[in-house]
Amino acid sequence: MKPKNRTIFHEDVEKVLSQLDDSTFTLIYLDPSWGTSRDRGKGAKKTGEDNERFLTRVLQNCHRLLADN
Repeated sequence: MKPKNRTIFHEDVEKVLSQLDDSTFTLIYLDPSWGTSRDRGKGAKKTGEDNERFLTRVLQNCHRLLADN
């Protein structure tokens, strides 16, 4: 998927990033702490290791989405 200019997504970040085409953007602005302490409905909050894995996946997707130029 290629979004139109000035698109704002109000979705799960991993879901949106996985649907976007490679090399789509020249700039990606992230403002985390999305999902880093949210209770996922299982009664336990995410740990530091969970946060690190989550942010690693997000950053890897962002790297894939950046254009070469």
